[in-house]
Amino acid sequence: MTLMTSLGFRPAFLDFATMTIYPSELAARVTASRATLVAGYERNGFFYTRTAAARAAIEWSPLRRLPARISKA
Repeated sequence: MTLMTSLGFRPAFLDFATMTIYPSELAARVTASRATLVAGYERNGFFYTRTAAARAAIEWSPLRRLPARISKA
């Protein structure tokens, strides 16, 4: 189990044109993508971008061994 899944994050996509969150398990069946899709994570019905999820993981992690700074890769 990864840190993200242990904190309740699930990989997902947000279609910001319709504000619909799609779990990434459904992405395997997608035959075409839209320009309005953003990759990230879902947790308790809320969408987090990858950066926001990483920041939340740092703040919420019981380990606190994660780097204090997130690089913009």
